[in-house]
Amino acid sequence: MRLHKRIMIVALTALITFALGPKLGPCAPIIQCSDIKTTNWGADVTVNSANLIAATATLPEHCRVEGVRLPEDGFIFKLPSAWSGRYLQSGNGGMAGVWYEYQMDPALGLGFAVGSGTGGHINPNIIDSTFGYPPSDPVKAQKITDYCTNSVHATFLLAKKIVKAYYGDDSAYSYYNSCSTGGRQGMIEAQRYPEDFDGLIIGAPVFAVTRITTRDVWKGQQQLGAGYVPPAKLPLLADAVYKNCDGIDGLIDGLIDDPRKCTFNALTDLKACPGDVNGPDCFTLAQRTTIKNLYEGPGSLAGPYPQYTQGDAMGSEVVYGGTSGWVGVMVPAIPFENGGFAAGVGLGGGFVQYIGLPPSGGGGPGWDWKTFNFQADYPTVVNNWSAACDAINPNVWPAKLRGSKIIGYHGWADPLVGPLQGAAYYDQVLGLMGEVETKEFYKLYMVPGMFHCGGGPGAGVVNYLVPMIDWVENGIEPGPLIGAHLNAAGNADRTRPLCPYPEVARYLGTGDINDAENFTCVETIPAQVSITPEKLSLGRPRGFTAVITIPEGYDVRKWKTSAVVCEGAPAVKFISRLARDGSVYSARFSMLDLINITAGEAVPFTVTAIFEHNGQQVAFEGSDTIKVVQ
Repeated sequence: MRLHKRIMIVALTALITFALGPKLGPCAPIIQCSDIKTTNWGADVTVNSANLIAATATLPEHCRVEGVRLPEDGFIFKLPSAWSGRYLQSGNGGMAGVWYEYQMDPALGLGFAVGSGTGGHINPNIIDSTFGYPPSDPVKAQKITDYCTNSVHATFLLAKKIVKAYYGDDSAYSYYNSCSTGGRQGMIEAQRYPEDFDGLIIGAPVFAVTRITTRDVWKGQQQLGAGYVPPAKLPLLADAVYKNCDGIDGLIDGLIDDPRKCTFNALTDLKACPGDVNGPDCFTLAQRTTIKNLYEGPGSLAGPYPQYTQGDAMGSEVVYGGTSGWVGVMVPAIPFENGGFAAGVGLGGGFVQYIGLPPSGGGGPGWDWKTFNFQADYPTVVNNWSAACDAINPNVWPAKLRGSKIIGYHGWADPLVGPLQGAAYYDQVLGLMGEVETKEFYKLYMVPGMFHCGGGPGAGVVNYLVPMIDWVENGIEPGPLIGAHLNAAGNADRTRPLCPYPEVARYLGTGDINDAENFTCVETIPAQVSITPEKLSLGRPRGFTAVITIPEGYDVRKWKTSAVVCEGAPAVKFISRLARDGSVYSARFSMLDLINITAGEAVPFTVTAIFEHNGQQVAFEGSDTIKVVQ
């Protein structure tokens, strides 16, 4: 299943460059591995096996412990014979039910004790939500509680007991690293159990599981009947979106660095089918309406917290590896009516069917997601389970006061959970706690072009654990991180700085656009830009001029100019003019320096003027629309 594979990709690659050696140990066991099985860890805990595993080419000798906590929360721990004094725990994906050893093994190879639970129940099918039905059953209710809130915390507490008994000492530092449902579990830890972990790496979290699952059912309904958009048409959609949005960040490179800036309108910017008769290279009104709805989501219908029911980000439909990012995740390969499947609808529908809606409200085996009434049923799901399952509390002061550190990340092209709610949550935290206080302990990295938890055309292979350890153990606050995109051979063919949100990476106008060294992280400030002439010819390249008006409140006359760039072209001349206060600048560019510009009636040209001020890079940025002909 593609969802599972994408989670696997990021889990396997996140530590590829991890070369940090043990700094604390090594510490050796003081009891036999087999003693763990025969020790009483509590009436609700059964250890099924505890075996000493010989070292391999990639993993050290370690004690492998497996068991279950009542009623059905499986757990695994791997305890290396030469221990660094650190512990790392991972979470789950989808509806949970299984642990992922490949998420833990890289840290085990570096001397960490590692562990995971199964998220409250045991089932290798991470789409299946039947474990929670009926929720009125006390055992089922406990499984839901473990899935929503308790599994990671309970597994951590058990890990502390076993680690202390095995090594004779507590872990010096405890870390958490997981994505998707595991990301939500990590935010639950930060919000409700801040005393557990020193550092949490939280990827693409399903913050508001009650709202996102109901949204996904609603999205599936938009694709029923004439509104279905077949996969063959999605490349046309992607081309139209990227034509409108790729250059908004000042560089056409196949990545959209912030889809919230896109102005694409599916109703007007997609080719309409003549006579509204469905054809292979056009979109009917019903199809264009579906696409518009998928981008917008049902947020306006959602009442409180509409940001958690926003739609899909523009750019997530990109074609990568020959297939659109939407196929199988949000859009079925064949119509739903013909048995089509999409992971979002499968996960969302399952949660709503077996957990969200009570049997008295239509939930259970007989429920049909096609009859779901968002306005009527959404409040029921949210009111029943938000307090238990959602991780939307922006008050993470307890985690900060405890000394915990959080590194969050999310792909801007995530077609499953969607990145808009991730950025919205962080904005809430900034608004509540303040920018300075927040960034002292919590960083968010939004990754252009990355799908859910990994994959996609973006530079989404990132080492988050090393900067987290440096932050927790050495007080070194992380700044820009280097992300990589790997080709089929596993080699990096693109690197890009990933900037602490809300900063973004901007090209400096010289060098390879696939090399991170040629970018800088900046805070962007909107500016007015006017470009002349209004028509440019690719066949007869000439110079053009951009007039940049700095907004009021910024006196940049004494600021150092770092770079002025328009669609990859560096300014050949940049001067202050017209205004005595230095607020109006003129930049001259050569068309020969433009990167990846093609002909079009309305081509957005974005100009970025980067200044250095008090040691920070600040970019004034604005766009103008130009007609480009051959």
